[in-house]
Amino acid sequence: LNGQYVDYVRTEAFTMISSPLLSVTISPEGGRDFVTFPGDTLRYTITYTNNSRFTLLGLLLGVKLEGDMYNLARLQTQQGFFDDATRTLVYDSAGVPDLGALVPGRTGRLTFSVPLKAGLSGSSMGGASSFFVKATAKLSTSNVPSGIDGNEVFALDSVITKIGSQPALAQAALYDNGAGSGPMPPVVGSETTFTMRWQLTNPGNDVRTAKVTATLPPGVSFKDASTATNGTPPVYDQTRNTVTWTVGTLAFGTGNGTPRYEATFKISIKPSSSQQNTSVKLISGSTLSGTDGFTGQTVQSK
Repeated sequence: LNGQYVDYVRTEAFTMISSPLLSVTISPEGGRDFVTFPGDTLRYTITYTNNSRFTLLGLLLGVKLEGDMYNLARLQTQQGFFDDATRTLVYDSAGVPDLGALVPGRTGRLTFSVPLKAGLSGSSMGGASSFFVKATAKLSTSNVPSGIDGNEVFALDSVITKIGSQPALAQAALYDNGAGSGPMPPVVGSETTFTMRWQLTNPGNDVRTAKVTATLPPGVSFKDASTATNGTPPVYDQTRNTVTWTVGTLAFGTGNGTPRYEATFKISIKPSSSQQNTSVKLISGSTLSGTDGFTGQTVQSK
């Protein structure tokens, strides 16, 4: 107006960030990024706090447990009640007096434990070989303080715990049915051969960059004749006296309705007089290693 800028209308909006009236967190004993394994027991801690200036009355705390791997029949809790129909652990003022009247600033903690099944079930995320369990805690009350909008005050928290692989390595030294040759039991100065067999099973997530390594003790010779159903047949490194089977990806479910991965190779011994009347070690330190395709953790099985 006459060369001057004039505000005819001005509006402003302010957003205030405040603490929620209630807060609740749930976490397993190993932390929120904890990776567990079949057969382990998860020990959860629930922490709740009244952040408001009101005394909150008639609170309910529910913990919903999702995932086929929970062994819910062995859930342990002292103050709560487990509802099988909804798979929810429920706490109220009968077991936790705090929940009857939670005063301002009050923080409390509850614990419970639930084991995992010993073997992975068919549950998976998105059809992939990725396994997990989920616990969701909800703390709520319908007794809303005067001046607070809404018909419920509540807080939510969830934690997902990944379940890692537990692949297994089985090892055998074969002699019968043409797998070996030479005197048995071995004789000083004579050569006896064996077929070493490695078998892999994997009930859990894909194991990537999987390989099996072992060391041949002094006096044991590698005779080749290597075979493998998956990956590269075992090879011998003469400088390190090691045998390595490069498997690649050890798939989810191997050995559970599908054939085990298997590799074989031949070794021989020619016992010396100093070994007479003793046991001879044929192989040592056999180890399956790789990376869990879901959790990213290192996998190792001896």
